[in-house]
Amino acid sequence: MTPYDTIKTESRIKELKIAILHLRPEVLSGRPPVLFIHGASFPSSLAFGFRMSGYSWMDELSANGIESFALDFLGYGNSDRYPEMYNSSPAGSPAGRAMDAYKDIDSAVNVVIGKTGFKKIDLVAHSWGASVAMLYASRFPEKINKLVLFAPITTRNGSGIAQQIGSVYEEMTPQTRVGQMDVLTPSAFRPFLEKELDSSWKQNWLQSDPLAARGGGNVRFPAGPAQDVEDLQHGQAYYTPALIRAPVLIIRGEWDAYPSNEDAGRLFEQLTNAPSKKYVVVEKGSHVLHLEKNRSKLYREVLNFLSKKNRPGF
Repeated sequence: MTPYDTIKTESRIKELKIAILHLRPEVLSGRPPVLFIHGASFPSSLAFGFRMSGYSWMDELSANGIESFALDFLGYGNSDRYPEMYNSSPAGSPAGRAMDAYKDIDSAVNVVIGKTGFKKIDLVAHSWGASVAMLYASRFPEKINKLVLFAPITTRNGSGIAQQIGSVYEEMTPQTRVGQMDVLTPSAFRPFLEKELDSSWKQNWLQSDPLAARGGGNVRFPAGPAQDVEDLQHGQAYYTPALIRAPVLIIRGEWDAYPSNEDAGRLFEQLTNAPSKKYVVVEKGSHVLHLEKNRSKLYREVLNFLSKKNRPGF
């Protein structure tokens, strides 16, 4: 299997670098490159680059001639950590919020454009990362060819006041994280995660964090996404779907509770200036469909969307 390259580049913060996973196919299709954007808690190498039965989502694109890149936000994977994450106490303002993190998407996009020669790229983003991608696409429409929002975290009109999180970072054991993902599937279908999630994924996530030893075997990751999600659930949006001007695919698993079918439908309606838009529900899939037994259906739907020419009504 072709090994990945890792590219390091300057982040929005002086002296801190972000990492980009890269896979170039032997034969290029001529389609624009893809930049993957991960969600909260774990990096791209454990999402889009994680090989299950020897095959990852990035491998799927490579097999179809599409060059792919996958960003690690600051605080994740091979990217540098925020200085505050080295503190033994997590107390402080949440690190890695969307209103800052979207600027590092632009750093990664510029790397992709520079390496491939394309003026526009395709953006494929998951969960909280999809909300950051919507913010980015609204600010830099000239750099986006197509936008895939996989299980995007959307705004809701929750009652009450959004909780203010007073932590720079969160900590969690790999066992707990996999357990949280497992229960996203209805009990009658468990286990539905790919088998590697209960073995190598856990070890890889622990090894991806240089601060894990400080946390006693817990993985440390920025708390900014948790505050962003809290705000979004209480109607405090930091992105405007109407400003997105690229073709958009919204895709989620049928078991996903956030976004629910109602959430996704509302977002679909708000994409008023997208030249074309499509909403797909994949049967037997949760919020982490890309790590489950039905992941090939996700791959196929996204590939079909990316492979079509940009024109209204497809």
